[in-house]
Amino acid sequence: MYFRKIPRRSHWGTNVDSIDQRVSKTVGHLFKEENSVFSFFLAKTVEDLARIAFGLNSTRSMGSMKEQIDFVSFSESEFNSTGVVVAGTKGATSCDGANMLHVDVSADIKKLEQLCRIAMEQNRIAGRLSESWMKKQLDSPKFAECHAVTGISNRCECVVNYTRSIF
Repeated sequence: MYFRKIPRRSHWGTNVDSIDQRVSKTVGHLFKEENSVFSFFLAKTVEDLARIAFGLNSTRSMGSMKEQIDFVSFSESEFNSTGVVVAGTKGATSCDGANMLHVDVSADIKKLEQLCRIAMEQNRIAGRLSESWMKKQLDSPKFAECHAVTGISNRCECVVNYTRSIF
């Protein structure tokens, strides 16, 4: 799944509003009209999602690595059916693994509306990586020497071993 961080889950709307209202509000909140390229991350495993979360939290100026992250997700088939274009581009976080999972998504407002409509019609809800989920991941030995967490890059698995790339 492709994930996009969002400021608040409420920006995805609720079933109280009509799909048309939700789509309009969501696209207005999450995809600024002056842009046509948007940052997403591709996660296939829980480990990928944790790397992405640590990477995103590492870019916060006053934040903790355990800060919750709200997101929306879309499948490759949803991108394909709406004509959204995905291009692998290196991200700009402190986690090399997360950076390798970064993609730029190119789409105009109409395609983004179609994309959100498809997900909403399938009753997709906005997700949240909670503080407790983040803490559980941080406590895992897998991330004990994560560069995004410790600031030390020479022992991080992403730096030393992470070779998977979508480019």
